[in-house]
Amino acid sequence: MHINSKFVLFLVLLDCIKNYCYPVRQITGDQKRGVPEEMQNVACLNGNCKTSEKKQNENNNKATSIAQKAAEQAKAASEAQQVAGQQAAQQVKTQLAEKAEEAAQAAEAALSGKQVLVQELESELKAAQQIVEEQVNDLQAVQQHVQAAIQTSQMAEQEIKTLQSALQIAQQELAEAEAASHAAQELVNEKTQVLEAAKQRVEMLKNECNNAHADLAKTKEATVKAEQAAKSTKENATRNRRKRKAYFLKTKFD
Repeated sequence: MHINSKFVLFLVLLDCIKNYCYPVRQITGDQKRGVPEEMQNVACLNGNCKTSEKKQNENNNKATSIAQKAAEQAKAASEAQQVAGQQAAQQVKTQLAEKAEEAAQAAEAALSGKQVLVQELESELKAAQQIVEEQVNDLQAVQQHVQAAIQTSQMAEQEIKTLQSALQIAQQELAEAEAASHAAQELVNEKTQVLEAAKQRVEMLKNECNNAHADLAKTKEATVKAEQAAKSTKENATRNRRKRKAYFLKTKFD
């Protein structure tokens, strides 16, 4: 039984070292090159964002899996302690109790990592929503310029009809107004594309937040189970220690 307790401890420590006990935020290539965060947001809106959603999900799944494994290992430690009974020495039972507590701590570490990840996703969602609002305001301003250009074009056409003597000047003004209108329309199209990309980014971040909240709930549930198993193991260790002490005193006086 002494060998089994050490083996359980080794498995938990190895799993934490291999998979990490918390999710790690990935650093993009733009961040390594020192690109400002505002320019990174624009790149994301234009469809050039290099963040690996799949890799981020893998980190989330790893953290959740670690918490679940910690709960299973804590439960296994508790069951092993019950099977040991009077055959195991008090030192072995104490080690099993410590192992269950370490498993609960590993689950708590995974839970903390999940909470940090959720906060980061919510912050990114807020920033993306702010960009959408700015793009909407810019689009409205451009539309006003388009209306002004259209009015100018209409005025130029009226001058051609009423002022034949200034035909050449009026035609030149018309051409300029039409060019301005065309340029403004192109700007509207560009702003519309940027706005659509921003909306898609917001929707993606909403989905990521929902997934993160779901993973957080699972992690909390696994943490509670791990803590309950650790508590049960401690209580069993204390109870067995008292029984052994009472048995020793009884044997001594008898």
